[in-house]
Amino acid sequence: MARKVDGPCVGVCGGGGAVFAGVPSPAPPGSALGVFISVECPAGHTGVCGGFLRAALPGASGATAAAASRRVVLGRTRFSVAPGAEKKVRVRFNRRARKLFKRKRTRKIVITIDPDDGAPVSIRRTITFRKRR
Repeated sequence: MARKVDGPCVGVCGGGGAVFAGVPSPAPPGSALGVFISVECPAGHTGVCGGFLRAALPGASGATAAAASRRVVLGRTRFSVAPGAEKKVRVRFNRRARKLFKRKRTRKIVITIDPDDGAPVSIRRTITFRKRR
């Protein structure tokens, strides 16, 4: 089960794998919808940190693990970061997400980092996309 973190996770938050290094930010207008997420690999880690980043709509409050697994996934991407380094990873949103954000530009989303060698960690953020000009 993913652990929920309110603020940006700096330190050992993923059980030895990659961790959140900053606050997620939306992609600039004029490009495809998505979100940029800063990921950091701890300096003491042996080998490259890798895994998946997933953005989804939050489930109902107080959701069980089964309900959380059925969240509407907005986008997913694979990442890898060298030990002691930080990388800004872009998660492009899928067609369904683009339709949702077209109707309502501000939404709460759950961003989950699922490292190859650690426990998944989730954070909740409110993302607002500006309209294209």
